[in-house]
Amino acid sequence: MSNEGRTIRAIRITLVANGVSAVAQIGIMVVLARLVASEDYGLVAGALALVRPVQYLLTGGAERAILLLPGLSQEGIDSAFWAVMTAAAVASLVLAALVPPSVRLGVPEDFAAVVLALVPLLAIGAAGTVFRGVLRRRFAFGGLVIADLAGQILGTGAVAILAAAAGWGASALVAGLLAQALLQTGIAAAIAIHSAGLRIRPRIDRAALRPIVAASVSMSKTSMLEVLNGQLPPAIIGPLLGAHALGLYNRAASLVQVPVEMIVTSLTRVQISDIGALRDSPAELRRTCGTLTETVGAVVLPLCGGMMLAAPELVAVVLGAGWADAAEAVSWTCLAVAAFMVGHVFAVVNEGTLRLDERFRIQVITMLLAGAGLALGAGVGFDAALAGWAFSAIAFMALHMRLMARVLQVPVGDVLARLVPGTVAAVACMAGVAGLSLALPSDTGPALRLCLDIAVCGSCVVLIYATLFPSVFATLLRYGGLRRLPASAPVAKEG
Repeated sequence: MSNEGRTIRAIRITLVANGVSAVAQIGIMVVLARLVASEDYGLVAGALALVRPVQYLLTGGAERAILLLPGLSQEGIDSAFWAVMTAAAVASLVLAALVPPSVRLGVPEDFAAVVLALVPLLAIGAAGTVFRGVLRRRFAFGGLVIADLAGQILGTGAVAILAAAAGWGASALVAGLLAQALLQTGIAAAIAIHSAGLRIRPRIDRAALRPIVAASVSMSKTSMLEVLNGQLPPAIIGPLLGAHALGLYNRAASLVQVPVEMIVTSLTRVQISDIGALRDSPAELRRTCGTLTETVGAVVLPLCGGMMLAAPELVAVVLGAGWADAAEAVSWTCLAVAAFMVGHVFAVVNEGTLRLDERFRIQVITMLLAGAGLALGAGVGFDAALAGWAFSAIAFMALHMRLMARVLQVPVGDVLARLVPGTVAAVACMAGVAGLSLALPSDTGPALRLCLDIAVCGSCVVLIYATLFPSVFATLLRYGGLRRLPASAPVAKEG
């Protein structure tokens, strides 16, 4: 099978798995939204805003380094595992030691207790870093799929729901997160050991570890800022607007990000390996990145556009009547997520081509914009804070788009042209949903409204791509498994 065929097959596996995971997450969300209060969600989201950045600082760069570094040795893998585990143990002890003094300084005891309960995520995540990196490096995406689905369905699904039904409140969400992490790490380790033949030996080779640490630090700078940027909304909304507003944001973000992020990461997690391998083949790199941009835009933009206008019925059906205040948050989140996810594609290209310093600077700028937008907007109200956040997402997309255009040596207009099919489909979806809203009787139930919204958006997307953008339509069909994989992948010639 050609390289393109192998990539598409890996994407299909990841897409199918992520589709199942998205359905499972939405089902879990439906149940938990009726068992756990918005204040409890806000409490856990606030605690994760402290724990997640530390976790990603320890693991994000290391996993990327294991994935992207050429000629990675067994000594390097062994050394990376023990180095990451040692760092996680130290970080866990420090974080746990800081919790009691924070209570004496006025931090609420329930919040401090949740933070302390989430500390084990650091060690669990660190243990899985090397196993996941090796599986991704060897294109063993089936193993990652099994680990992620088991963690999602049994961890944040079964464990959290049973605990919530027993009245555990915020502790139910914590239990689900810990169970999910344990299952994902354990299964990834078992598959890497038994299927990929990975063996971890008790040794640290400083010479083998040095390039991994250097690459990890370089990549961690940006990944750390990405995580901090992602945790800015809960870190600012919670203290300034309260746990209820933070809970609304948390559910709105999850509702939008679950389907969108899983689709995008299905493509980027697979193709970042191809992008790194094509650094010395400019023409093929441009073709691959152009197709990736066009495909992500064709999916993300109409999906976010449709959800933006269908927010009231989407919230009513998925979260329930008690979450009606989250509808405006969903609309703003759709705008922000669309920009962030398209920008994420550009950022992946920039990372895969090792433009790490420029990517770091962009992340610093957009994080400052996000913080300022959230804080200034919070002085006006909840919606204004989310609007400021969405503005920073648009800046993130624009800056990474400009850098990618420079990396690929193409005009910015060529990159924008790749987003035209998705933009046209998004406008059609928004017009269709708005038209339905005007045409339907006011007493139409939210479930029926949502079903009609989905039908209209799906029809618009298929009609527009099939008639106006057939090449995009063909690509989507290949990724979806409705067309055969290519037998060979001719490389475009320069000039």
